[in-house]
Amino acid sequence: MKFHVIDISEHNVRNGRINWVKVKASGVHGVMVRIGWAGYNGELTVDKSLYDSITRAHDAGLGVGLYVYSYCTSTRAARKAARQAVEIANRFQGKITYPICFDVEETALTCLARLGKAKLTDTVAAFCDETEKNGYYAMWYTYTYFAKLYLDTHNLAKYDLWAADYRSTVECPWKIPHGMWQYVGNKGRCSGVTGACDRNYAYKDYPAIIRSAGLNQLKKL
Repeated sequence: MKFHVIDISEHNVRNGRINWVKVKASGVHGVMVRIGWAGYNGELTVDKSLYDSITRAHDAGLGVGLYVYSYCTSTRAARKAARQAVEIANRFQGKITYPICFDVEETALTCLARLGKAKLTDTVAAFCDETEKNGYYAMWYTYTYFAKLYLDTHNLAKYDLWAADYRSTVECPWKIPHGMWQYVGNKGRCSGVTGACDRNYAYKDYPAIIRSAGLNQLKKL
Protein backbone atom coordinates (compact mmCIF):
# COMPACT_ATOMS: atom_id res chain seq x y z
CA MET A 1 0.00 0.00 0.00
CA LYS A 2 1.16 3.54 -0.66
CA PHE A 3 0.16 6.72 1.12
CA HIS A 4 -0.17 10.15 -0.48
CA VAL A 5 2.08 12.76 1.10
CA ILE A 6 2.82 16.39 0.25
CA ASP A 7 5.68 18.54 1.51
CA ILE A 8 5.42 22.25 2.14
CA SER A 9 7.46 25.20 3.37
CA GLU A 10 6.86 28.89 3.92
CA HIS A 11 7.27 29.32 0.15
CA ASN A 12 3.98 27.49 -0.39
CA VAL A 13 2.23 29.56 2.26
CA ARG A 14 3.39 32.81 0.64
CA ASN A 15 1.24 31.89 -2.37
CA GLY A 16 -1.85 31.73 -0.16
CA ARG A 17 -2.95 30.20 3.11
CA ILE A 18 -3.26 26.42 2.90
CA ASN A 19 -6.72 24.95 3.35
CA TRP A 20 -5.79 21.80 5.22
CA VAL A 21 -9.35 20.47 5.25
CA LYS A 22 -9.30 20.48 1.44
CA VAL A 23 -5.87 18.84 1.44
CA LYS A 24 -7.18 16.01 3.61
CA ALA A 25 -10.38 15.66 1.57
CA SER A 26 -8.32 15.28 -1.62
CA GLY A 27 -6.95 11.97 -0.37
CA VAL A 28 -3.65 13.12 1.12
CA HIS A 29 -2.57 11.13 4.19
CA GLY A 30 0.40 13.11 5.44
CA VAL A 31 2.54 16.21 5.08
CA MET A 32 6.23 16.86 5.58
CA VAL A 33 6.56 20.41 6.90
CA ARG A 34 9.84 22.28 6.57
CA ILE A 35 11.16 23.46 9.92
CA GLY A 36 13.49 25.85 8.14
CA TRP A 37 17.12 25.75 7.12
CA ALA A 38 20.27 24.92 9.06
CA GLY A 39 23.23 27.23 8.49
CA TYR A 40 26.90 26.31 8.20
CA ASN A 41 27.17 25.93 11.99
CA GLY A 42 23.84 24.09 12.35
CA GLU A 43 21.82 27.01 13.70
CA LEU A 44 18.22 26.78 12.51
CA THR A 45 16.35 29.63 10.86
CA VAL A 46 12.73 28.64 11.35
CA ASP A 47 9.99 29.10 8.75
CA LYS A 48 7.46 31.68 9.92
CA SER A 49 4.61 29.39 8.89
CA LEU A 50 5.92 26.32 10.75
CA TYR A 51 3.79 26.31 13.89
CA ASP A 52 0.58 27.21 12.10
CA SER A 53 1.17 24.52 9.46
CA ILE A 54 1.83 21.77 12.01
CA THR A 55 -1.19 22.64 14.12
CA ARG A 56 -3.66 23.07 11.28
CA ALA A 57 -2.48 20.01 9.35
CA HIS A 58 -2.78 17.84 12.46
CA ASP A 59 -6.20 19.28 13.30
CA ALA A 60 -7.36 18.40 9.78
CA GLY A 61 -6.43 14.76 10.40
CA LEU A 62 -3.16 14.58 8.51
CA GLY A 63 -0.03 12.81 9.64
CA VAL A 64 2.77 15.35 10.14
CA GLY A 65 6.52 15.00 9.68
CA LEU A 66 9.31 17.58 9.63
CA TYR A 67 12.36 18.31 7.53
CA VAL A 68 15.41 20.55 7.76
CA TYR A 69 17.10 21.99 4.69
CA SER A 70 20.84 21.73 5.23
CA TYR A 71 23.81 24.00 4.70
CA CYS A 72 25.68 22.22 7.52
CA THR A 73 29.43 21.96 6.96
CA SER A 74 30.34 19.53 9.75
CA THR A 75 29.00 16.64 11.78
CA ARG A 76 28.94 18.93 14.80
CA ALA A 77 26.69 21.35 12.94
CA ALA A 78 24.42 18.54 11.77
CA ARG A 79 24.01 17.25 15.32
CA LYS A 80 23.22 20.75 16.53
CA ALA A 81 20.55 21.08 13.83
CA ALA A 82 19.07 17.73 14.82
CA ARG A 83 18.84 18.70 18.48
CA GLN A 84 17.09 21.93 17.59
CA ALA A 85 14.69 20.06 15.30
CA VAL A 86 13.88 17.68 18.15
CA GLU A 87 13.33 20.60 20.54
CA ILE A 88 10.75 22.00 18.13
CA ALA A 89 9.11 18.60 17.63
CA ASN A 90 8.85 18.20 21.41
CA ARG A 91 6.56 21.22 21.54
CA PHE A 92 4.00 19.27 19.52
CA GLN A 93 3.67 16.12 21.60
CA GLY A 94 1.50 13.56 19.85
CA LYS A 95 1.37 15.51 16.59
CA ILE A 96 4.59 14.45 14.83
CA THR A 97 3.66 11.06 13.39
CA TYR A 98 6.03 11.03 10.39
CA PRO A 99 9.86 11.18 10.39
CA ILE A 100 12.21 14.09 10.99
CA CYS A 101 14.22 14.40 7.79
CA PHE A 102 17.57 15.93 6.78
CA ASP A 103 17.40 17.49 3.30
CA VAL A 104 20.62 17.71 1.26
CA GLU A 105 20.53 18.90 -2.33
CA GLU A 106 22.15 20.93 -5.07
CA THR A 107 20.92 24.40 -4.20
CA ALA A 108 23.22 24.21 -1.15
CA LEU A 109 26.03 22.74 -3.24
CA THR A 110 28.42 25.69 -2.92
CA CYS A 111 29.07 24.83 0.71
CA LEU A 112 28.26 21.12 0.68
CA ALA A 113 30.36 19.96 -2.27
CA ARG A 114 33.63 21.20 -0.79
CA LEU A 115 33.20 18.79 2.09
CA GLY A 116 33.81 15.85 -0.21
CA LYS A 117 31.72 12.70 -0.44
CA ALA A 118 32.90 11.09 2.82
CA LYS A 119 32.45 14.18 5.02
CA LEU A 120 29.11 15.11 3.50
CA THR A 121 27.89 11.56 4.05
CA ASP A 122 29.06 11.83 7.65
CA THR A 123 26.98 15.00 8.19
CA VAL A 124 23.85 13.21 6.99
CA ALA A 125 24.58 10.25 9.25
CA ALA A 126 25.26 12.57 12.20
CA PHE A 127 21.89 14.30 11.86
CA CYS A 128 20.05 10.98 11.62
CA ASP A 129 22.00 9.47 14.51
CA GLU A 130 21.35 12.46 16.77
CA THR A 131 17.66 12.43 15.87
CA GLU A 132 17.39 8.75 16.74
CA LYS A 133 19.29 9.24 20.01
CA ASN A 134 16.62 11.75 20.98
CA GLY A 135 13.81 9.29 20.36
CA TYR A 136 12.60 10.30 16.92
CA TYR A 137 12.34 8.44 13.63
CA ALA A 138 15.09 9.79 11.35
CA MET A 139 15.17 10.05 7.58
CA TRP A 140 17.29 11.74 4.92
CA TYR A 141 16.28 13.28 1.60
CA THR A 142 18.07 13.81 -1.67
CA TYR A 143 17.73 13.06 -5.35
CA THR A 144 19.42 10.58 -7.66
CA TYR A 145 21.99 12.77 -9.41
CA PHE A 146 23.17 14.48 -6.24
CA ALA A 147 23.49 11.21 -4.34
CA LYS A 148 25.56 9.55 -7.04
CA LEU A 149 28.02 12.44 -7.18
CA TYR A 150 28.26 13.60 -3.58
CA LEU A 151 27.09 10.88 -1.17
CA ASP A 152 28.09 7.36 -0.21
CA THR A 153 24.64 5.84 -0.01
CA HIS A 154 26.00 2.51 1.27
CA ASN A 155 27.10 4.23 4.48
CA LEU A 156 23.61 5.66 4.92
CA ALA A 157 21.73 2.42 4.30
CA LYS A 158 20.78 2.04 7.98
CA TYR A 159 18.66 5.19 7.75
CA ASP A 160 15.37 5.54 5.92
CA LEU A 161 15.52 7.44 2.63
CA TRP A 162 13.09 9.90 1.10
CA ALA A 163 14.15 9.67 -2.54
CA ALA A 164 13.43 12.32 -5.17
CA ASP A 165 13.36 11.24 -8.81
CA TYR A 166 11.04 12.82 -11.37
CA ARG A 167 11.77 10.55 -14.34
CA SER A 168 8.56 8.61 -13.70
CA THR A 169 5.30 9.00 -11.81
CA VAL A 170 4.57 5.27 -11.68
CA GLU A 171 7.61 3.69 -10.05
CA CYS A 172 10.75 5.25 -8.62
CA PRO A 173 13.53 4.89 -11.23
CA TRP A 174 16.23 5.09 -8.54
CA LYS A 175 16.70 1.51 -7.47
CA ILE A 176 17.68 2.01 -3.87
CA PRO A 177 15.75 1.06 -0.72
CA HIS A 178 13.51 3.98 0.24
CA GLY A 179 10.47 4.60 2.39
CA MET A 180 9.17 7.60 0.52
CA TRP A 181 9.43 8.83 -3.07
CA GLN A 182 8.98 12.39 -4.30
CA TYR A 183 7.76 11.88 -7.84
CA VAL A 184 6.91 15.44 -8.86
CA GLY A 185 8.14 18.85 -7.75
CA ASN A 186 7.21 22.27 -9.11
CA LYS A 187 4.67 20.79 -11.50
CA GLY A 188 2.72 19.12 -8.71
CA ARG A 189 -0.65 20.33 -7.53
CA CYS A 190 -2.85 19.63 -4.51
CA SER A 191 -6.35 20.82 -3.67
CA GLY A 192 -6.12 23.35 -0.86
CA VAL A 193 -2.61 24.53 -1.80
CA THR A 194 -2.16 27.57 -4.05
CA GLY A 195 0.40 27.02 -6.78
CA ALA A 196 2.93 24.23 -7.10
CA CYS A 197 3.17 21.51 -4.47
CA ASP A 198 5.59 18.59 -4.23
CA ARG A 199 3.90 15.18 -4.31
CA ASN A 200 5.17 11.98 -2.73
CA TYR A 201 4.29 8.37 -2.09
CA ALA A 202 5.10 6.83 1.30
CA TYR A 203 5.46 3.06 1.19
CA LYS A 204 5.36 2.63 4.94
CA ASP A 205 2.59 3.32 7.43
CA TYR A 206 4.77 5.74 9.36
CA PRO A 207 2.27 6.65 12.09
CA ALA A 208 1.75 2.97 12.91
CA ILE A 209 5.47 2.12 12.76
CA ILE A 210 6.50 5.10 14.86
CA ARG A 211 3.79 4.57 17.45
CA SER A 212 4.55 0.85 17.70
CA ALA A 213 8.21 1.68 18.40
CA GLY A 214 7.30 4.33 20.97
CA LEU A 215 9.11 7.05 19.01
CA ASN A 216 8.26 10.72 18.45
CA GLN A 217 6.72 10.96 21.94
CA LEU A 218 3.85 8.76 20.78
CA LYS A 219 2.37 6.31 23.24
CA LYS A 220 2.26 2.68 22.19
CA LEU A 221 -1.23 1.39 21.60
